[in-house]
Amino acid sequence: VRDRAVDVDGSLAAALEAQPRYGDPETEGVIFETIAEVSLVGGLGGGAAVLATALDELPAKYAYVVLQATEMGIPFYEALGFKRVGVVAQHSNTDDSRFEHGFDATRETKVYRLRKRLRGLLRHLSKIDANKVFQEPVDANLVTDYLDVVAEPMDFGKMRRKLVAGEYGSLDAFLKDHALIWQNCTTYNPPGNPWHGAALLFRDRCQRVVDAWRRDHPDLATFNAAAAPVDATRLARAADADADVMGLCVWSFPDTPVADQYPCYMMALDLKARRGAPKSGLRGWLDRAVPASPTPEVDPKRVVAKRAAAAASWHAAWPRGVVPRGRGFAAKFGAGGNSNYLGYFDDRAAAAEAYAKAAEEYATKHGAVETQAPCSSLDGRAWLRELRGRREALLAAEPAPPPVARRLCRAPEHAEAAEKNDVYVRAAKRRNVNQTKLYEAVVVIEDLAPNHNGGPAPYWFVHQYVPDMKWCRLVKLEADGKFDAGKRAGRTRWTLVEEGQARELDLSATRCVVVRSAMTVRTDDADDEVFDVED
Repeated sequence: VRDRAVDVDGSLAAALEAQPRYGDPETEGVIFETIAEVSLVGGLGGGAAVLATALDELPAKYAYVVLQATEMGIPFYEALGFKRVGVVAQHSNTDDSRFEHGFDATRETKVYRLRKRLRGLLRHLSKIDANKVFQEPVDANLVTDYLDVVAEPMDFGKMRRKLVAGEYGSLDAFLKDHALIWQNCTTYNPPGNPWHGAALLFRDRCQRVVDAWRRDHPDLATFNAAAAPVDATRLARAADADADVMGLCVWSFPDTPVADQYPCYMMALDLKARRGAPKSGLRGWLDRAVPASPTPEVDPKRVVAKRAAAAASWHAAWPRGVVPRGRGFAAKFGAGGNSNYLGYFDDRAAAAEAYAKAAEEYATKHGAVETQAPCSSLDGRAWLRELRGRREALLAAEPAPPPVARRLCRAPEHAEAAEKNDVYVRAAKRRNVNQTKLYEAVVVIEDLAPNHNGGPAPYWFVHQYVPDMKWCRLVKLEADGKFDAGKRAGRTRWTLVEEGQARELDLSATRCVVVRSAMTVRTDDADDEVFDVED
């Protein structure tokens, strides 16, 4: 996706990074009050008109919108003004002190190491509080005289927030706040009170952890980062050298290491620009002094050529589809809005070779990969303006009557296809009452829209399944001849429809009914799998 709309100069990423934030990354998360987030399912499922309306009506306090996109979703969001931005995260919670990929022993590197190790220390100390007594501040509404006795309240949540904000410049400053936690408890609860004894026991257990930390990190135990200013650029460079810092990946699997996954595509939109906020300085004065001229037509060929040139210049030493992940490299080949994750490799050359092989196979089947043309903006489209106007009229009108049942809305010409699908659903329900496994299963869909009922049977393959959201992504199956040997001889072979030839469906798992089926090839790539549907 180097050829798509990208925040090349980093200005959008810098603006996002500069937004105020607060919160605790170990519990409720870090909260950016000026940044809204769009759900991928909500965006793609709602369509351009719904999403554009939602962006129009976001409260004024939001200055930016972000989202995590798939390769297929990038053009959709790009047409609404979103750009891809870079985002990294420290995925590992280990205390591994190895720094690779260009380690540089600067003072800022030591500051970065101190902050990272203090986060690890805080996690260990917090776990000692097994009953979660010290995780949140004491509620002064319940303990009404607490603030009369305790001058400086402290809890683990507040310490995490201060740590994220970079307020601890030394171990001593960190331990001073930590000591307040148990000291406040013993101050408010006199000797003989059970809470007084529990606080002293907590103190002793924590002290053993702190002593071990001092032994493991003797250079950091006496280091004072607050003694001199910290250079932000060098601090960021220190983070780049940490193998635990890598591209953000929010779609992950618990049994797969984070490094063995390709980073997500984060896209962002500047709402101030979308709302037409007046510019400041000379640029703003010129915009107000000179009458606005019509927006020139975009020449797709020029944009394609410009993006191709930019893609060739960005990180020239890195081949397409290869990114550093931890202490290795991940490779992914994408074309035509689809992608194929190629795996995790110990060295860059092996990852590049895997990408080159995938590109060669694609070129043999479909031709060379071409730079994609830009997506034109949707905001000025007449149909979108019309939909917005209709929505405003509907909001001003009386409430609409309740919708009739889905079945009654089907047109007569679709009744036969709908009834045919119902036969398969009823049969599957009868035979698979207790079947709950959905990932990589073959299913039929309740109340399937008539325009998806093509083919001899409406079978779908569950390509993705998110249990906690009860959400599935389904790929259509099509008949591909007959099995010609063995016990399956004469039965229909089913394969996935070729990419780009049929729409994939995102819908609730509650509408999916599993049918009996078997994978006959047992390949790692679902595109090459052949299914025997036994129902």
